[in-house]
Amino acid sequence: MVQISINNDGTIIIADENTTIGYVVTDTSKGELSYLFVNPAFRRRGFGTLLLKEAEKMAGKNLFPAEPISPLGRKFFNHNSHVECDKNRILESKCQQSVSRDLIPNE
Repeated sequence: MVQISINNDGTIIIADENTTIGYVVTDTSKGELSYLFVNPAFRRRGFGTLLLKEAEKMAGKNLFPAEPISPLGRKFFNHNSHVECDKNRILESKCQQSVSRDLIPNE
Protein backbone atom coordinates (compact mmCIF):
# COMPACT_ATOMS: atom_id res chain seq x y z
CA MET A 1 0.00 0.00 0.00
CA VAL A 2 1.40 3.39 -1.03
CA GLN A 3 1.16 6.31 1.40
CA ILE A 4 1.70 10.02 0.78
CA SER A 5 2.97 12.15 3.68
CA ILE A 6 2.81 15.93 3.45
CA ASN A 7 5.03 17.71 5.96
CA ASN A 8 4.82 21.32 7.15
CA ASP A 9 8.34 22.03 5.87
CA GLY A 10 7.31 21.69 2.20
CA THR A 11 8.37 18.05 1.85
CA ILE A 12 6.13 15.36 0.38
CA ILE A 13 7.11 11.70 0.68
CA ILE A 14 5.66 8.68 -1.12
CA ALA A 15 6.43 5.33 0.52
CA ASP A 16 5.17 1.80 0.62
CA GLU A 17 5.49 -0.61 3.53
CA ASN A 18 9.10 -1.45 2.59
CA THR A 19 10.80 1.68 1.26
CA THR A 20 10.63 5.32 0.30
CA ILE A 21 9.48 5.52 -3.33
CA GLY A 22 10.23 9.20 -3.76
CA TYR A 23 10.06 12.67 -2.31
CA VAL A 24 9.87 16.30 -3.27
CA VAL A 25 11.16 19.37 -1.43
CA THR A 26 9.59 22.75 -2.18
CA ASP A 27 10.24 26.38 -1.42
CA THR A 28 6.78 27.87 -1.89
CA SER A 29 7.94 31.37 -0.97
CA LYS A 30 10.12 31.33 -4.11
CA GLY A 31 7.64 29.24 -6.12
CA GLU A 32 10.32 26.61 -6.59
CA LEU A 33 10.50 22.88 -6.54
CA SER A 34 13.88 22.50 -4.84
CA TYR A 35 14.36 18.76 -5.31
CA LEU A 36 12.43 15.82 -6.70
CA PHE A 37 13.66 12.24 -6.40
CA VAL A 38 12.10 8.90 -7.33
CA ASN A 39 13.84 5.65 -6.41
CA PRO A 40 15.17 4.16 -9.69
CA ALA A 41 13.24 0.92 -9.03
CA PHE A 42 9.98 2.92 -9.16
CA ARG A 43 10.65 5.28 -12.08
CA ARG A 44 8.41 5.52 -15.16
CA ARG A 45 5.33 4.57 -13.11
CA GLY A 46 3.88 8.04 -12.53
CA PHE A 47 5.32 8.69 -9.06
CA GLY A 48 7.31 11.75 -10.19
CA THR A 49 4.22 13.25 -11.80
CA LEU A 50 2.21 12.48 -8.67
CA LEU A 51 4.81 14.22 -6.51
CA LEU A 52 4.82 17.27 -8.80
CA LYS A 53 1.03 17.52 -8.76
CA GLU A 54 0.84 17.09 -4.98
CA ALA A 55 3.53 19.75 -4.48
CA GLU A 56 1.72 22.23 -6.72
CA LYS A 57 -1.57 21.44 -4.99
CA MET A 58 0.05 22.05 -1.59
CA ALA A 59 1.62 25.32 -2.82
CA GLY A 60 -1.58 26.46 -4.53
CA LYS A 61 0.38 27.44 -7.63
CA ASN A 62 2.67 26.18 -10.37
CA LEU A 63 6.19 25.49 -9.16
CA PHE A 64 9.34 25.87 -11.22
CA PRO A 65 12.42 23.68 -10.86
CA ALA A 66 15.29 25.17 -8.88
CA GLU A 67 18.72 25.32 -10.44
CA PRO A 68 20.68 23.27 -11.35
CA ILE A 69 18.49 20.90 -13.36
CA SER A 70 19.93 17.53 -14.32
CA PRO A 71 19.46 16.13 -17.84
CA LEU A 72 16.94 13.63 -16.44
CA GLY A 73 15.17 16.49 -14.63
CA ARG A 74 14.96 18.52 -17.86
CA LYS A 75 13.41 15.55 -19.62
CA PHE A 76 10.90 15.09 -16.78
CA PHE A 77 9.84 18.75 -16.68
CA ASN A 78 9.61 19.02 -20.46
CA HIS A 79 7.21 16.08 -20.42
CA ASN A 80 5.23 16.68 -17.22
CA SER A 81 4.74 20.34 -16.53
CA HIS A 82 4.09 23.83 -17.75
CA VAL A 83 7.86 24.39 -17.86
CA GLU A 84 10.15 23.83 -20.80
CA CYS A 85 13.82 23.41 -19.96
CA ASP A 86 16.69 23.53 -22.37
CA LYS A 87 20.36 23.16 -21.50
CA ASN A 88 20.86 26.67 -20.17
CA ARG A 89 17.51 28.11 -19.19
CA ILE A 90 13.94 27.55 -18.11
CA LEU A 91 11.26 28.64 -20.56
CA GLU A 92 7.92 29.30 -18.94
CA SER A 93 5.75 28.12 -21.81
CA LYS A 94 2.20 28.49 -20.57
CA CYS A 95 2.41 32.17 -19.69
CA GLN A 96 0.65 34.77 -21.80
CA GLN A 97 4.05 36.27 -22.45
CA SER A 98 7.10 34.07 -22.93
CA VAL A 99 9.64 34.49 -20.15
CA SER A 100 13.07 32.95 -19.85
CA ARG A 101 15.44 32.68 -16.93
CA ASP A 102 19.15 31.94 -17.34
CA LEU A 103 20.45 28.90 -15.49
CA ILE A 104 24.11 29.77 -15.95
CA PRO A 105 25.67 33.19 -15.50
CA ASN A 106 26.49 35.24 -18.56
CA GLU A 107 30.16 35.36 -19.35
